Amino acid sequence: MSPSSSAPTLLSAELAQLRATLRSEADSERAQQEKRYLKSELEFIGVPKPRLDGVSGLTLREATRKLPAEQAAPLLAPTRAR
Repeated sequence: MSPSSSAPTLLSAELAQLRATLRSEADSERAQQEKRYLKSELEFIGVPKPRLDGVSGLTLREATRKLPAEQAAPLLAPTRAR
């Protein structure tokens, strides 16, 4: 298996963990308010933006540690721009 074909497997495990973490912090009342405010058919889970950023950033950093540098760099570029 080439390094590039192993990346989706690694990242799918991290994505599953991210989803589980965010779901555990879901606030259904907040989600309903967000959905009404934005008049959207999208699914909302009601996690505050600072917490969403913190959890997703941590998950991304942990996931990219498992990847070769050439695959991790493009994924981390947006977080370094902040």
